[in-house]
Amino acid sequence: YSSMGADADGLARIVTFGYLTTWIGIFIAGGAAFVWDAPVLPGSIPLPFETARIPGALFLAIGLAWVTLASVRSSPIRIGSWTFPAPGLHMSLTQIAVSAVDWIASALVLWVLLPDDLRIAFVPFLGVFFLGQVFGIASQVPGGFGVFETVVGLSLTTTGNAPAVFGSLLLYRLVYYVFPLLCAMSFLGLHEFSRRKEVIGRVGRQLGDWVSEAVPQVLGFLVFAAGAFLLLSGSLPTLPWHTRLFGLSSATPFIEVSHFAGSILGIGLVLLARGLQRRADSAWTATVLLLAVGVLTTLLREQFAHTALLALLLLLLLPSRREFYRPTALTAVSWTPGWIALVLTTLLGAAILLLFSFRRLEYSGDLWWRFALSEDAPRSMRAIVGASVVASAFAFARLLRPNTPPPPLGTAEDIEAAWNVVQASPDSSAHLALLGDKRFLFNDAKTAFLMYGVRGRAWIAMGDPQGPLVERTELAWRFRELVDRNGGIPAFYEVGATNLGLYVDLGLTLHGIGESARVPLAAFTMQGGDRAALRKTLRRLEEREGCTFSVLTPEEARSIMPRLRAISDDWLAAKKGKEKSFSLGSFREDYLSRFPIGIVKRGDEIIAFADLWQSGGKEELSPDLMRYASDAPDSTMEYLFIRLILWAQEQGFAWFNLGMAPLSGMESHDLAPVTHRVGGLVYRHGEAFYNFQGLRRYKEKFDPVWESRYIACPGSFALPRILLGVTALIGGGIQGVIRK
Repeated sequence: YSSMGADADGLARIVTFGYLTTWIGIFIAGGAAFVWDAPVLPGSIPLPFETARIPGALFLAIGLAWVTLASVRSSPIRIGSWTFPAPGLHMSLTQIAVSAVDWIASALVLWVLLPDDLRIAFVPFLGVFFLGQVFGIASQVPGGFGVFETVVGLSLTTTGNAPAVFGSLLLYRLVYYVFPLLCAMSFLGLHEFSRRKEVIGRVGRQLGDWVSEAVPQVLGFLVFAAGAFLLLSGSLPTLPWHTRLFGLSSATPFIEVSHFAGSILGIGLVLLARGLQRRADSAWTATVLLLAVGVLTTLLREQFAHTALLALLLLLLLPSRREFYRPTALTAVSWTPGWIALVLTTLLGAAILLLFSFRRLEYSGDLWWRFALSEDAPRSMRAIVGASVVASAFAFARLLRPNTPPPPLGTAEDIEAAWNVVQASPDSSAHLALLGDKRFLFNDAKTAFLMYGVRGRAWIAMGDPQGPLVERTELAWRFRELVDRNGGIPAFYEVGATNLGLYVDLGLTLHGIGESARVPLAAFTMQGGDRAALRKTLRRLEEREGCTFSVLTPEEARSIMPRLRAISDDWLAAKKGKEKSFSLGSFREDYLSRFPIGIVKRGDEIIAFADLWQSGGKEELSPDLMRYASDAPDSTMEYLFIRLILWAQEQGFAWFNLGMAPLSGMESHDLAPVTHRVGGLVYRHGEAFYNFQGLRRYKEKFDPVWESRYIACPGSFALPRILLGVTALIGGGIQGVIRK
């Protein structure tokens, strides 16, 4: 109406006029029905009158009063500040005619849907129908839902079958309310779309990603609802319409098969809904086939409401094919406890509805083998058992499914390609790609890569993508899409602040996990009072203990690998630990032989070592493994740190990376994220498990610049699963990670 120029006052008048027309139709048509053939009032509903003729006469009087007022009044009708023109005799009679025809047509739809054995004529039924409508409208319940059904059901079940009557009322709601509403929504949508093509197109492009995310969720819900509806319908008596089309002699086997098939279709759709939600392509294909079969069978059974529902779903599903792109088998779709409970609840609800619908029927074993038009209970019992068998078979097949292997680890060729990128990368942690424990995602030219590990559904990228900036963005999106296609949960572990905007664009949430300490070598000096303790360590180790420091090239280091292996094993035994991986280096000769090795000697014996990650352009130097023999002097590691920093400074590196301080820098403010507050609490009070604050204080003596490190994952609920995945990839469990 607004598109036709109606203002707010005009819209208010239109709505009021329509509401008034609805009531005038009830007063005239309903009043006439009550007076002509008064319905029997339900005894269970307390009313101030014993016959419907009394309210019928009152309704007619109100309707006639309206006609009289309309015919004699020419001045406008005023209600508060609003003014309505008097309708006039012609308009009031048109109101009555249109509204009465509308109400009578509505009653005719329900009357046609009633079971044949009810044997009630249309005119007496009109009174019952209007009685239910009056109670429904007066209750102010939206659509009179529940009130109308109760009044009509109580009025009719004195002469008919209660389950069949309530089944007809349910179908009436679908045929006369739901289906027209969907049609009206479709026409309105087309109308608005035609008027706003440009605006909708622009907004549609902006919301394309959101719609893409919502489509599987919405269609999954609708398919589940349709399946539950078919399953619950299988617990209700069959309406005897099939005999019109097939005749009594052939109807029995058709009804038996179609009723059973309807419940199987229902449980099938319920089970497939989860696959649709997870974007499984196999679930889309199976759902389309089931819906097509369902449309055909319900059409042949003359269950037109069921047909309309399934056909509408099919029409929604067909153009959405591209949203279901994951090549996932039906039995490989992940199921949450909530979804399992939902399916079980639906089956239980169908069984309870079956017991309620046939509660007056005494159970006996031979019910299972009765096949006849009138045997609704055995038919529904077999349908429920069939649906339960299908659900059990699906669960059993899923339990027996083989595990889907994750993508293979990087080959030797992949590691060599990554090594070429690592040597030019300013990020020293890129050297973790050489451990041989990761998968790789390369760009086409192999000038950039992203390394990741897979643990269950957790797909965890180690650090930021490596390579040119423009390639990093593309790789991050490709990784996000790869994980999405495989039904996993993406995460980026130990990322810095440089690419935070990229992870936000990916739809991920950032959680702080600590801070990294980097020493600016241009400003580092051993002079001054603050460095007295460091100078003392150098003098004591070199003058008193006779220690020396040197850096060996990769070629020189290969000859001393046996001694380094002995030191590493001694160090692991003393720490009661084992080798880690993924985010930490491990002692592997093929891995260590790529790097220069810093060693500490006491006399001619090597007592400590550290392999060195050198970033491209001499941006930073970072020690990887730092291990020492059990008989090494105290402060050997501090001595090694000092000498490495001084050597990096001499070589012209800009930064020296001291590594992470876990949980450092976590905010404890009341408005901080929960993960930060929990992390801050552990950092302040978890000294019994790990020396969090002591580690930060130790690194502070080198005056580093602290840079936050994050883990990026979808929301907070996925964080525990991702952290468990990281722990498993690193190896050694949570205790091993904390000890390290």
